[in-house]
Amino acid sequence: MARNYQRTSPASGYTLMELVVVMVMIGILSGIVINARPWYENPLKNSQDRLQSAIKLARTRAVNTTSTYRINADPNNPNEAIKVQRIRSGSCQANATLRQDALATDTTIALNSVNGFAIGDRVSVGGTQADVLSVNFGDNTLTLGSTVGAKATGTKVETVKNWKNDGAFLEEDLNINKKSSQTDPDIRLAGKFGGTAVTGWSICINSRGLVSLFNADGIVNSELNLVLTNSRTNEEARVTVAPGGAMGN
Repeated sequence: MARNYQRTSPASGYTLMELVVVMVMIGILSGIVINARPWYENPLKNSQDRLQSAIKLARTRAVNTTSTYRINADPNNPNEAIKVQRIRSGSCQANATLRQDALATDTTIALNSVNGFAIGDRVSVGGTQADVLSVNFGDNTLTLGSTVGAKATGTKVETVKNWKNDGAFLEEDLNINKKSSQTDPDIRLAGKFGGTAVTGWSICINSRGLVSLFNADGIVNSELNLVLTNSRTNEEARVTVAPGGAMGN
């Protein structure tokens, strides 16, 4: 009985096929680890990818939610973080002046230009606010939902923006460095127009996905370069945004 049991028992150890499968799996996992190393060992590239992704996501959400999005440096941490905010409006920013007096009972006002204004905007006419019901580009007039009182020719008309942070963007999405809790971050951010550093840069994306660029003085027609610098190695990378929305690095 014992001899018969020994003859019918399976052989101990691994088969050749099992060893081959194990070796293949080890090779695959090693390849994944080797290919992943540059990602986590290159903080500059990591920050560049994160910044590009945030801009692309904001543009997608602007179209999908028919909202206007604004991206700029976080005023509390401008060299290391960005802010992404939204409003329920069709325009980025607009300002003009009255080209003729507005009477106290007028709900249609004549401007020197209505470029940048959109239905749904809230505007301030000499400090009095009203909602825009229609925009007439033929005669440069805005029809408002309420009167703004008597206003003289030359009175400033501008959009009122109540920007709110978009909760879809987490803190790690907005921080240029991988860890928001770093006390000695590697990567620094600076905005440049035409090679000149600016502190008041802003990317505005309207509900159609069109991008406008701004500095502290208003709209800018040149490319915005968001320059990332590794403070330890002095290496640089950049994300370039062009008016209209083209983006590169």
